[in-house]
Amino acid sequence: MTQTVTEAIASAKQYRPPPEPWEKGYSYADASLTGLNSSYSVKNLIPSGVSIVFGESQAMKSFVVTDIAWHVATGQPWCGNRVKQQGVLVFLGEGQEGFRKRMVALKTVRGGDAPIWVHPEPVNLMTDEAFMFDVLTHAENQLGQKIGMVVFDTLSLMLGDGDENAAKDTAMAFSKARSVFEGRSIVFVHHSGHGDKTRERGSYQIQGNADSRILVTRDDSVVTVRHKKSKDDRLCEPVALEYRVVELGTDADDDPITSLVLEQTKLRSSLDALDVEQCQDIWRKFAQAPITSRSVKGHSKNSAVKLIAELLPVEAKTNARAIMNAWIESGVLVEHEYKDQHRNNKQCYVVDRETSGGVVDFKPV
Repeated sequence: MTQTVTEAIASAKQYRPPPEPWEKGYSYADASLTGLNSSYSVKNLIPSGVSIVFGESQAMKSFVVTDIAWHVATGQPWCGNRVKQQGVLVFLGEGQEGFRKRMVALKTVRGGDAPIWVHPEPVNLMTDEAFMFDVLTHAENQLGQKIGMVVFDTLSLMLGDGDENAAKDTAMAFSKARSVFEGRSIVFVHHSGHGDKTRERGSYQIQGNADSRILVTRDDSVVTVRHKKSKDDRLCEPVALEYRVVELGTDADDDPITSLVLEQTKLRSSLDALDVEQCQDIWRKFAQAPITSRSVKGHSKNSAVKLIAELLPVEAKTNARAIMNAWIESGVLVEHEYKDQHRNNKQCYVVDRETSGGVVDFKPV
């Protein structure tokens, strides 16, 4: 139908061209929750943006991420945490044969259609932007749905000539990943530090740039997942998983082919990881430490907590405060008042000889 002149003018007045990039934004007065919707793969734990899943070698961090990927792909809650069903893309830098077995084990045990696409080669985050976008498009076409979660296993194998210890390189890698996979969850599997096992290896830019940080530790068959950082949401509760062996068939030599599948188990308390002998060894070292490192300033226990964290084994370090509180409640650690070199009244924690089973602490006077 032909428009009248009046209708054409009215239509032209209603038309607003799309804003230029520099015009985007909103004022304080315009800020509202209208249309706001949190974007995530696993609510709070794996948000839209960058997540780092890290731990020592053999901690089974790749198994944990694979387990999360299956839950996201099938829309099943992960250990009580809500997920958003969506396709998953995995860039695999190592362990191709083992990863294929993991997929077969999941199909064998859990069944169901899990839209996961595996690209079995590393990519270079520093230079392969166009290539990664092509892989993303291909994966979405193959799966018939949008990819919402992208996994890089491992970060160090995806940096090309970049250096994970260089802040400039890691910042660039994260920026390129965010640009290509905008609006999606990006998960980097990474290693823990050589000295401090409770943080990521390499530049501090890695943990500073992450929206979510997840530490994976392993004690025999129990794998513990602890949420260390959430930029905009609450932290998720710790989760314990136990692996079981799944037989998949036999190889050409008629030997069994096996893999592992993780299942949620009861979370062990912070003290379960320590036996009496370990505790007494830690108490002895605590009793020998300088008074300043176990002082009580006001109501703050931070100095003593830091000392205990240094003395604890890796699997218990993140629970240092809870362990210390348990020792205080049981009477192993007690507050003691003394005078410093300037004759000022101070307080510190000392080890009680009777409650600790004979640990001697020479109390300051």
